[in-house]
Amino acid sequence: MDLDVIRRGIDALREYDTDLDLFGAREHRYRFKPPLDEATLEDVETRIGVRFPADYRTFLTRLGNGGAGPYYGVHGVRPAGSWTRFGPFPFTEEWEPPTDDEGYLALYERRDGDARDLLARAHAAGAEGDHEAVCLALAEAVLLREEGRIADALTTVEHAIPRNGWWYDRSWLHRLRVELLLTQSRLDDACTATEEHIARCPDDDFGYIRRALLRVLAGDPSAAEEVLRADAPLGRGVRSAGHPRPADRTPVALRLRARRLAWECRRWGHATDAPRFDAIAAG
Repeated sequence: MDLDVIRRGIDALREYDTDLDLFGAREHRYRFKPPLDEATLEDVETRIGVRFPADYRTFLTRLGNGGAGPYYGVHGVRPAGSWTRFGPFPFTEEWEPPTDDEGYLALYERRDGDARDLLARAHAAGAEGDHEAVCLALAEAVLLREEGRIADALTTVEHAIPRNGWWYDRSWLHRLRVELLLTQSRLDDACTATEEHIARCPDDDFGYIRRALLRVLAGDPSAAEEVLRADAPLGRGVRSAGHPRPADRTPVALRLRARRLAWECRRWGHATDAPRFDAIAAG
């Protein structure tokens, strides 16, 4: 666990999302709670009868006892809480708690048959309005992609794009379309689709990241860096679309996009180009 990378990432997000518009940000505000000392953590572990994993212990004692993280943040432990054991730990293999979002859980667990059945039931119930129709199309396209039916997934996405779903629905459709085109090695079509993505979703950072990525995939990382820097003042992030963007967000946007671009380089087989963008992200 690289604590410095985590701290720099959280600092960059706090600078970028000054309006606390990202989901859950108003809860944790990109801050960590005070860390636990080793003696307090050991006391909790003694009362529970379990030693926490090493990475989690490092998080609790060196970063914070909860705070910034996905959604509403990471929950810490309660040293003064009531820790009552109910006998031996009951599970001997991986287990997920019940969830209302069973369709997505089926996808994540690669239970394609269950996901297909749930999707068929959703189609049978029908969609009320464009938002639900676009959500169904997204679920259908993701399942087709997982089944290896890339052409069918792409057809599903392209049929859904003209519908007037919510802004984040449109963003996800455009993102998925470009990904599917890249999977088919259709770079020219991916370029066209990326420009449409930016035109229709100008506040989605991902369109600008993909615009730079396509230069990398075409064999010109220098051009990718130029595009990345030139586009940095554009867009406001998907969740900040309703707020004016101060000029001082531009360098932070550049670092965040560079970090994602480095990841995309590794994902699409250009790992040797990733350090160039890692360096920008670190700057």
